[in-house]
Amino acid sequence: MPDRQAPSVTVRFVPILGGVELEFSSPHTTARPTFNLSDTSRITLTRKILRDGLRDLKSLVVKHFDGARVCNEGLPEIAALMGTTGRLMISTLCSQNPRLLNQLQDFWRRATRWDTPGHPIPVVEYVGQPEHVIPIEHMPFFDLSRCGRSTTDPDMFVEQCRAFVGFSCVVRRKLLLDSPIPQRDELRPSAQGRLQMRFLRHSKLKGADAEYSWLTSDGRDRVDVLGPFPAEGENAADIAAQIFDPRWLPDGARRSEPEQIQHFSCHCDTNTKDPLDYELQLRGEGADVRLRVGDLKDHFTRLAGDGRTDMAMPLIVLNACGTSAADPESATSFPRIFLENENRAVIGTEVAMPDRMAAAFSKKFYELLLLKGEPLGIAAHEARAHLLTEFRNPLGLAYSVYGNTELRIVNGVV
Repeated sequence: MPDRQAPSVTVRFVPILGGVELEFSSPHTTARPTFNLSDTSRITLTRKILRDGLRDLKSLVVKHFDGARVCNEGLPEIAALMGTTGRLMISTLCSQNPRLLNQLQDFWRRATRWDTPGHPIPVVEYVGQPEHVIPIEHMPFFDLSRCGRSTTDPDMFVEQCRAFVGFSCVVRRKLLLDSPIPQRDELRPSAQGRLQMRFLRHSKLKGADAEYSWLTSDGRDRVDVLGPFPAEGENAADIAAQIFDPRWLPDGARRSEPEQIQHFSCHCDTNTKDPLDYELQLRGEGADVRLRVGDLKDHFTRLAGDGRTDMAMPLIVLNACGTSAADPESATSFPRIFLENENRAVIGTEVAMPDRMAAAFSKKFYELLLLKGEPLGIAAHEARAHLLTEFRNPLGLAYSVYGNTELRIVNGVV
């Protein structure tokens, strides 16, 4: 197993009297930009800017999508919105002082080889409390002035998008939870040589059908898919039990080894003020399951009373609508509950992804993770880049990774 890649940039919130400091550091430069956030509501406001910006960006992408890719004539409007949203987030969170902003841009350029092909993709590591998570991927730290300039040239549009951290770096989030997330890096195939996966879906989504079809055809030599779930008659308690114990089998038996991935292709409803009421909406033959955050917390606590064998918990892939968005003050509701369940990593989306685009991201992501043996962080990063270069679609930035980005299949290259 390769050594864990050291971060080129670490973003850290440091508690101070009366608030927190946002600190940027790197082993590649002595500069250490630091910003005093005496009022942490600036974090919430930054996330609100992102939420509104992504909603408008999705509308523009859908408006200019021609069935295969974004039309060239739509690129100027899309680029302008991305640049404005990203810069507004930075000035809201950090500073509006021109000198300090120029120093911050200079720091990011010195800290990484962001524009040098052939070198390892830089890692940016966030360390802090869940309530302080900032959407680093969406911030154009590398080029504040030129990102968002009007262009109908797709190559120039793609190059401008590299100013955003998520298109040039792998972002690794280390949330400071009550117990640390296990750092076992191996996604371990079964004795038959295939990775065990549980597939949970909403049967009305065409994208869910496309994902399941790929996993059970192109991916069948690398993954053994259990499901789809929910099965007939299953309810929220049944699904929670499957998530809590990844050895679960429908007949009440248990696998000898836990599954390594739990994939959700479903709807998500976050249109409520109470984060406990955010819900994943699953549907199968004869089963309609609404899985609320509050339900998961209740069932996980109940099941913990019976104990659980020490095991490496699966990667959670939430390819659903708005799984990381929601209220800016509770943006990590779904990722956090899975990480507190000791799942080693979670992927979620910051905005409701159109069905076809979600399926395109998923296919490329699993090609890289399952067939090429890339680590989780690289697979997510390159799947974003695939949507951008092949479809001129920047919505891949909406996929956020929490937890261990070094997860990869043992002997993963076929």
